[in-house]
Amino acid sequence: MARYDLSKLDCLDFNSPKFTSNLLHKQYTYKGGIYAMYTGLSEPRDGLFINETLLSDNNIDPDTIYDMQANGTWTWDAFKEIMDKVQKDTDNDGTNDIWGFTGNTGSFTSDCVFSNGGEFIGSDANGFVYKLEDPKTIEGLQFSVDIQNDYYMPRPEGAEWDYYKEEFLNGTVAFCCDGFYAGCAGSYFNETDFDMGFVMMPAGPSGSLVNKWSNNPVVLPSYYDDETAWKVAMAYNIWTEDIPGYEGYNGQISRARSGNISSRGCDETVPMMCEKEHGTVSYTDMIPGLKTGETLIWNIGPGADVSAAVEGAAEEWKSRIADANSGDIKDDEEAQ
Repeated sequence: MARYDLSKLDCLDFNSPKFTSNLLHKQYTYKGGIYAMYTGLSEPRDGLFINETLLSDNNIDPDTIYDMQANGTWTWDAFKEIMDKVQKDTDNDGTNDIWGFTGNTGSFTSDCVFSNGGEFIGSDANGFVYKLEDPKTIEGLQFSVDIQNDYYMPRPEGAEWDYYKEEFLNGTVAFCCDGFYAGCAGSYFNETDFDMGFVMMPAGPSGSLVNKWSNNPVVLPSYYDDETAWKVAMAYNIWTEDIPGYEGYNGQISRARSGNISSRGCDETVPMMCEKEHGTVSYTDMIPGLKTGETLIWNIGPGADVSAAVEGAAEEWKSRIADANSGDIKDDEEAQ
């Protein structure tokens, strides 16, 4: 199904807060046209879950992390300094009993890139732009490798890809990278035997505290005539206006409170992750046929050669981007 260009509809103001607060229309902007939208605050996405009990037991006050997050000093170096203090071999058998980090390494790798101000693919008036070899992107990829080399709890033999969930629940890992939802009611970190916090990914030397937003797109089919499209869009615009008395309501905070996230994680991290100053979007899913995992992300692991991994992906990425720029955006199903 081809999509209607929403930029042609004067009943939609994409400079209004209801749209700029989530940036999805920016993600779906292509050569000046806008092909999808979303209204309201974005859902928080990836962050770091914290075993606050483990930190406290090792003479690290978890509140200092939230303080750094609040004053802008929560950085890659600060992250590593804490893991250096916590990670240890307690019984001197040559294997760490407490580890600094675990989590979804694919998500973590992308998060490292965006937290350093990098991106895999950019966008401008002419279409999509290859950014894989941007220095900020390379530095983010290398940071992911370094963390996995030095702090990541190794995958036990025969374990499934998501073994990290059980390892974090076992209470022997300080930080776990995963989606915000994992700590909410009904998800896998909803119950722990330790106090669990949640903070944003730390900022890289060239970046800031940011999370990569992803929300469900709303589209209009291109077979609508202009009058019908305008009427449907106008109805949607009215329907998504704030309810009087509840302007700016953030339901993600109450969602977090229903789960297992600490009070500062709920009241400070979650609202920060919904602010437009701390959100960005990725254009990788806009490129038909581009399999970022197989071509790059899954190759960024312990001991990886970042230069070789990028070199191995470069030509296919450039080709896919060129193909995308030569035609119209395809549906998600066509892009797989």
